Amino acid sequence: RANGGVKAFSAPLGNYNIPYMYFLCLFSYLPVNDLHLIKLLSIGFDILLAYSSMMLVGLVNDNQNVKLASFFTVLLLPTVFLNGALWAQCDSIYAALALTGLWLALEDKPVPSVLCFTLSFGFKLQAVFVMPVLAVVINSFKLNTFVKTDTFGWFTEESFVGFDNFIKGMTFGGYPFWQSVVYSLVITLLSTFLIIFFTSMAAWYISRVNSVFCKVVYFACVFSMVIPFQMVQFTLSRTADTLKLNTPWTIPVIYLGFGAGLAVFMFTGFVKSIPLEIEEAAAIDGCGPLRTYFKVVLPMLKPTIVSVAILEIMWVWNDYLLPYLVLDKTKYRTIPIHIQYLKGSYGTVDLGATMALIFLSIVPVIVFYLTCQKHIIKGVAAGAVKG
Repeated sequence: RANGGVKAFSAPLGNYNIPYMYFLCLFSYLPVNDLHLIKLLSIGFDILLAYSSMMLVGLVNDNQNVKLASFFTVLLLPTVFLNGALWAQCDSIYAALALTGLWLALEDKPVPSVLCFTLSFGFKLQAVFVMPVLAVVINSFKLNTFVKTDTFGWFTEESFVGFDNFIKGMTFGGYPFWQSVVYSLVITLLSTFLIIFFTSMAAWYISRVNSVFCKVVYFACVFSMVIPFQMVQFTLSRTADTLKLNTPWTIPVIYLGFGAGLAVFMFTGFVKSIPLEIEEAAAIDGCGPLRTYFKVVLPMLKPTIVSVAILEIMWVWNDYLLPYLVLDKTKYRTIPIHIQYLKGSYGTVDLGATMALIFLSIVPVIVFYLTCQKHIIKGVAAGAVKG
């Protein structure tokens, strides 16, 4: 509006995609205060998002109370109960349009459905990645035969099995699912702790000591990020067996080696932005190197610590190949390995139970990421600033 509506396209206004820019340009001509207009648009699409969610719930459950509960949950949960939006304005727009398109498709209204999906994908192509997750959720409640024959169809009275797939997946074979959850938690938490603890200290030392050795260590860590895991997987498996790193309590040492590159890179960038005078003042007050690190430097590293923790947790929790190569699978199985072993006689796989366990495994990661995603931006941005 301040740059003349359509004329503003000739100026560098920000990192927006083209459909969203035209959308903002169109509404900039309305004779409404900027703040009021933004609030009106946000509220409107939040209501559309909640309404489409309610209609989708109504296809499964006709109970009016359940539908109203879903409506107000989607509408109020991000802004009221969590005191901040889980999605930005553009995210709310494409999510609302995508859910509306899905509802219209299930109501056998192809033309408006295609229009909504087109607009949604135009605002943000990332909406395409919602569809595989949605397919996993839907197939989690289907009979195995319908998962194979009608993979992308909505479940019906004939195909709907409730929570039978979840029960079957958690009780299949002689290995309890809760044990896989425990091992995944142990490996994820221990690996994340080791990566944060050791790499933050290493990055502080590298940033403050100007020597050839520190430069070699830093570039070695950075170079390790470009080495494909497949180049070392076979020798790593033999080495892990030799050094007894093939248990859930010792495999975090291997994760420390693979996760150190990115963590050192991010921590080093952030430490360089910390004024050296703060550490000099701590030394004058009698703090030694360790006390200076734990009392002064470590609290200031919080934004990057949160960012590194989020990235490492998502990586280790979902990792399949490294535990599969290293762990003794007769004793220790993580959740991805447990899912891979859902096989019956002659190699048959119960896809319904598989989808159910995949759904259970991705829910914690999705919830964790949505609640912590703002810290990733803060930590990465902070680590990019050098003093």
